[in-house]
Amino acid sequence: MPTHVPIVQRWPSRVSSRYGTVAMRVLWENTRKMPIMKALTTRQRNNLLVGNDLAVEIPALAPDCRAFVVIGAYRDDHEGLGGSRVSNYLNASDQEDVRFWFRKYEIETVYIENDWDVAESDLQDSLFKNDIASVEELEQILGVYLEDFSGLDVSWRHDNPV
Repeated sequence: MPTHVPIVQRWPSRVSSRYGTVAMRVLWENTRKMPIMKALTTRQRNNLLVGNDLAVEIPALAPDCRAFVVIGAYRDDHEGLGGSRVSNYLNASDQEDVRFWFRKYEIETVYIENDWDVAESDLQDSLFKNDIASVEELEQILGVYLEDFSGLDVSWRHDNPV
């Protein structure tokens, strides 16, 4: 008795189309393949530009930890004092001053399960980078840690404690 039985997906036998069976077969084959996103979508970019941080959970190195990647945007003040919150409006005229930040970290699951406050010293394998000048540069940094950007969503939808 075989231990592994391959799953065979068959072409639906009762598909009728005014476009013909060849066109339907091509459509069927293309819909089964999920594309891997290596670029931020328009919705993700817009969320960043109005000040919503995006997060995704990634596999952790330690078994009792959870790992997250979080990205966000801020407005550069050009005075070296840090930055301020970006505008809540997409059509704001100050979009050229927008800079991005990136954070990757691991946290013990006990902090999330018990809803404890998290300090910087509680983070493990933490990496923070700011002053990222463009979305393209941010996508390059994200590409090191993520194969697919489609999991990035507003941070409150994840258990992101930071």
